Formats: sequence, structure tokens, C-alpha cells
Amino acid sequence: ARALVIDPVVLVFSTFLGGDDWDRFGGIAVDKDRCVYVTGQTFSSNFPAKAAYDSSLDGYADIFVTKFNASGKGLVYSTFLGGPVSEGAYGLTVDPAEKVYFGGYAYDGFPTKNAYDSTYDDSKHGDYFDAIIVKLNALGNLVYSTYLGKGDDDVVYAIAVDGAGRAYVGGQTDNADFPLKYAFQPHYGDHDDAFVAVFSAAGNSLETSTFIGGNYPDSV
Repeated sequence: ARALVIDPVVLVFSTFLGGDDWDRFGGIAVDKDRCVYVTGQTFSSNFPAKAAYDSSLDGYADIFVTKFNASGKGLVYSTFLGGPVSEGAYGLTVDPAEKVYFGGYAYDGFPTKNAYDSTYDDSKHGDYFDAIIVKLNALGNLVYSTYLGKGDDDVVYAIAVDGAGRAYVGGQTDNADFPLKYAFQPHYGDHDDAFVAVFSAAGNSLETSTFIGGNYPDSV
């Protein structure tokens, strides 16, 4: 005897973000005030920058990190982050103090700060990338940035942070000599193993790191 009412889907906001070249999404998070944070990779020299730690494209592709206000109608900050070659970002998270953490990959020249490893490993002299872990403060400025990896490809795809500020990262490595500490699985499966690692709150110390995989490709 009553009319059936189906609640409509309400679009809060939807927006383009990018410049005149290729822009690729890599991760998203929301803080307690409903501000939205996104990261990824851009090839656009005119990617929108605001209150930026780095306001220009440094290589042919840089990481971007952008914070929207809760309405989605304005940028709080938007910054490039990269070196002279190419970088990409994945798996962003935000802590209660609005500090941003993300992982990804980079080549030589990526900006490091308070790093566990400040040096890109080019020991195999090829087109290989290292994993990176990055933390920004509430204003979008660099707190720490570090490489993680060896001579072959390494990448971070996923990240989480605990109440003490330790970063937990997962990804994929093609290095049998990947840095390990207190490893659950100290042996390399075969090629492209998954890994899990934990960094100190300061970002300059590797607390644990382990392979997790078998004799076929694995990834977190």
C-alpha cells in the first residue's frame, strides 16, 4: 500500500585533474576533515601546482601529490616530486596529523631526505628502478624520502602507517639480494617476489623486511 522509494546515488564531487599530457592515478586517501589526497604520475609540465614543494616537472615524468578541500572545489596544495628521469607513485595513506605517506618507484636523482638509503642502485647498469617510500608533512613538504632496493627492479605498491608513525610497505622485487632484516622468508623464491617491510617513524631505519613468495611472480 506504500510507494517504493529507491534512494538515489548522490555525487558529492567529480573533477578532472591534469595538464596537457598524460596523467595517471596511483592512490587516494581521505582525512578526518574529508579532504581528499591523490597521488600518481604526470607527464604534464602544466599539471596544476599550488603551495608546492616543487612547482615544476623535473624529468619526463614526475610524481604528483594533490590535496583537495572537502568540497572538491579547491586545491589545498598540489606538488610535483621527482628527479631528472621518471618516477611513479602508488598506495597513499594519511595519518591523523594529515601527514601523507606513499610508495612507488624512481630512477637516479630522486630527491631523498633523512633516508635509510639515499643512493640509487645502478650496479646492473640497465633500465632498472628502485622502490621509494616518501612522507610529506601537513603542508605538503618533504619529511623523509628513501630508496629501497638493489640493482634490478623494485617497487612499492601498498602502504599503511601505525599510531607510532611506522610505515608498513609491500611491493615486488626482482633482486635476490633485496635488503632483509628479521625476515620471515629469507630466501628469494625465483623471480619477482613479493616483499613486506617496516620503516621507523623517522624513515631512516629499516625495522623488518622479508620476502614472501614462491617460484612464480608474486606481488603485494
